[in-house]
Amino acid sequence: MIALDTVSQSLYLIMGKASETVEWQRVIRATAIDNGIGLDDQQITKDEIPVIVEKCINFIYAHGIFIFFFVVFVMPIRLIATVR
Repeated sequence: MIALDTVSQSLYLIMGKASETVEWQRVIRATAIDNGIGLDDQQITKDEIPVIVEKCINFIYAHGIFIFFFVVFVMPIRLIATVR
C-alpha cells in the first residue's frame, strides 16, 4: 500500500502485486523530487506559490530580522572597536 498525504486529502493506493507497488513508489518519488529549472515547473503550495519561493520568503522572515540587526548594529560597533 502507498499512502500519499496532501494538504487537503490523503490517497491510499493498493496494487495487485508487490512489484507494481514498488514501481508506483519509484515513479511517484521521482516525480515529486524531479522539478524543472523554471518557476512554472516547480511544485506549488495550496496558495499556488512555488514551494522554493515560499521557503525563501520564510527563511528571510525568520533570519532576515537577525541579519538586519547584525549588519546595522553589531558590525558598526565592532568596526568602531577595532579602529580604536
